[in-house]
Amino acid sequence: HTGSLAGADRVYDAAFRQHGIIRADTIEAMLDVAYLHTVGGIPPGPGVAVSTISGGAGVILADEIEARGLRLAQLAPETRAQLRKFVPAFGSIDNPVDTTAQPLNDPDILRGCLATLAHDPGVDTVIPFNGPLVEYAETLSRAIAAVADERKSLVLANWLLAPPSARRALEAHGVPVFDDPSRAVKVLAALVEWSSRRERARAGP
Repeated sequence: HTGSLAGADRVYDAAFRQHGIIRADTIEAMLDVAYLHTVGGIPPGPGVAVSTISGGAGVILADEIEARGLRLAQLAPETRAQLRKFVPAFGSIDNPVDTTAQPLNDPDILRGCLATLAHDPGVDTVIPFNGPLVEYAETLSRAIAAVADERKSLVLANWLLAPPSARRALEAHGVPVFDDPSRAVKVLAALVEWSSRRERARAGP
């Protein structure tokens, strides 16, 4: 009976950590870990950059990143200078980067910002946020996919109510898509922690 497996939770947690097991607290979390690992691969580190068309969404993601033990990347001066070429004067080149809604008129703004962030030495994962923008789905997904194809950083899309066609297109280019920012950051943090533990184990005492 499963009751015979009951024991001190911290003992199980320590054993899982020691043997490189990711502990998921829900079925949804377990599936999210499998999905990110399968589609996007293993995040190379804890540094995260966010590009958003909504300042509010950027704050939510930034709070989640800090709360989950990841690092909101400090952008290099060269990165900020390059971002200024794409971000409107009324946007923000700080991380999280606020492109405003201008990428809807010019997808090259989104592509340029994401590529710039992906090349920053302190950035391991780039998270572009999109709202429910069905009419712009094709052009936005192409811009995101083009940056993901360069494989400079993991690209993880936080796209609220992403159209199925955009989701499939991004997944084909190795970009996992999450509707909820909390879920996106939670699973990213789980895989970053797992990867870090694995590297420490390989290095030995």
